[in-house]
Amino acid sequence: MYLAPRDHVEEHVSRLTAELLGKSGIGVTDNLFDHGMDSLQVAELRLLLRKQFGAMPSLDDVYRLRDRRIPKRGAFGCGGG
Repeated sequence: MYLAPRDHVEEHVSRLTAELLGKSGIGVTDNLFDHGMDSLQVAELRLLLRKQFGAMPSLDDVYRLRDRRIPKRGAFGCGGG
């Protein structure tokens, strides 16, 4: 079931992810690997998140995106957790 981004952080991460995968309508809880994300795209997503938020989430944080809850905001310096 699609869950839309609930705040500006989730919105930015959803947009970056959709652009990276060339898809639209990726929900907050979607499994990115079910959408076709591979390890090279994981690395690229980390770089995009660092550019957007000024800090890079760990690989563990990105791989936890299987149940997407987009990396915890604290993972890239946006508060929350």
